[in-house]
Amino acid sequence: FGNPSSQEDMQIHVNQASQYYFENFSTNNGYSNQAYPLLDELDIINSYSYYDNYDRLPFESNPDEPDEYLFKADEINFYYPKTDNTKGLITINKTRVLLNDGETVADEWLLNVTYYDEYGRAIQTISDNHLGGKDIVSLRINFTGDVKETKERHVVDNQETTINQRFEYDNAKRLTKVEHKVNGQNWVILSQQKYTELSMLSQKKLHGVGNSFVQSIDYSYNIRGWMTDMNHVDDVQTDLFAMHLDYTSNGEYSLFNGNISGMSWSSQNFPDLKKYNFGYDKLNRLLNADFDNSNAYTTSYSYDKNGNIKLLTRKMMTEFGIKEIDKLDYKYNGGNQIKQIDDGVGTNYEQYGFKDNGISLPVEYDYDLNGNMIQDINKGIENITYNQLNLPNEITIGLNESKKIN
Repeated sequence: FGNPSSQEDMQIHVNQASQYYFENFSTNNGYSNQAYPLLDELDIINSYSYYDNYDRLPFESNPDEPDEYLFKADEINFYYPKTDNTKGLITINKTRVLLNDGETVADEWLLNVTYYDEYGRAIQTISDNHLGGKDIVSLRINFTGDVKETKERHVVDNQETTINQRFEYDNAKRLTKVEHKVNGQNWVILSQQKYTELSMLSQKKLHGVGNSFVQSIDYSYNIRGWMTDMNHVDDVQTDLFAMHLDYTSNGEYSLFNGNISGMSWSSQNFPDLKKYNFGYDKLNRLLNADFDNSNAYTTSYSYDKNGNIKLLTRKMMTEFGIKEIDKLDYKYNGGNQIKQIDDGVGTNYEQYGFKDNGISLPVEYDYDLNGNMIQDINKGIENITYNQLNLPNEITIGLNESKKIN
C-alpha cells in the first residue's frame, strides 16, 4: 500500500467509510470493490476464492461442457455423499495464469472446485491442469477420518490416466500398507509398515506383490526414542544401504542433548564402513565434520554474533595429497544477506570446491527491494529478474545477452 498516511490516519479513514458491502454476484468476478483499500484499474488480482456455495459455476463452466466441474459421484465408492451444506467452506478457487515474461497479465484462469461430505471433509476436487485438461481427485474417507482410498484421474483430449491407491491402518490409526495401481493394472504394494509398542516405525517393506518385496528397511532406536540404526552397517548383503547414528558414544564427542556425534554407513555396492564425527558449539551449531577420524575430508565452521556462517574451511584428498581446498570468508549486509565471499585458498583448487571470481569485490551478491538475489558475481550471474510473485523469471549469465535461462 503506497499511501504515506500514518496508521492513525488510515484507521480514521476506514472508520468513516460509509459502505461495507464486499460481495456482489452481478460483477464479473463475484465481488464488488467496496472493501478498503479500494482497487483501481491498474491493480492486478491473481486469485479469487469463493465460499458457501457453487452458484458461480454456471458462469465459469465451458458452454460446450456445462457439467465438467460438477461433482462426479461415480468416481469412487464414497462412504458419505456430497453435501450442499458448505457454509464457511471454500468451494471454488480461481487462479490467473502468468505468461512467460512473468509480468504480462493473461486473461486465462485455472479453476479448482472442492466438494465436501456431510462432516465438512473434502472428498473431491476438480481442477484445471496448467498444461491442459482436467485433474479429478477423489477420496474415500471413513467415519474416523482415515483416507481409505484415493483416485486421481487426468483427462485431456479424450485420453485419461488413472492412479488408484488404497490405505490400511491398525487399531492405533497407524498407516500399515499402501497399495497402488495405474490404469486398471494389478495392485502393487508400495510400502508395508510395522511399528514398536511406542508407535515408532520399526520396519518398512518396499514394492511388493503378495509376500515378496524388493527391499526391507529395519529401524532401531535407543531408550530416548532417537533412531540409532537403519538396517545394519555390518551386514548389507541384502540391503542397499545401512546407517548407524551415535549420540553418547563412539563419536569424537559424547553428546546427551540429541545432537548426532557420529554417523557410520555402508552400502551393497560399497560395503566398506565409512564414518563422520561431528562437533558443536554451546549453541548447538555445527563446528566441524571429520571423515573417518582422519584429516582427509574435514569441514569446519565459525559464526558471527547473528548466527551467520563467518568462516568455512574444507580439506580433502586431491591428486596432490591432502589439501585445503576452501577457506571461505563470508561478509553480510545489514539485513544478514551475503554480500561477499572470498576464498583465501585462491583459485588453485577450484575444481574441487568453491569457485571464486578471483578478485575481491565489495559487493558480489546484490538483492532487490523484496530480498531476492539479483546478482552473483562468483557464479557469473549478471542479473536475475522475478515476476510479481517473486519467482525467478530470467537469469542472465555473463555479459553475453544470449546466455539466458528463462
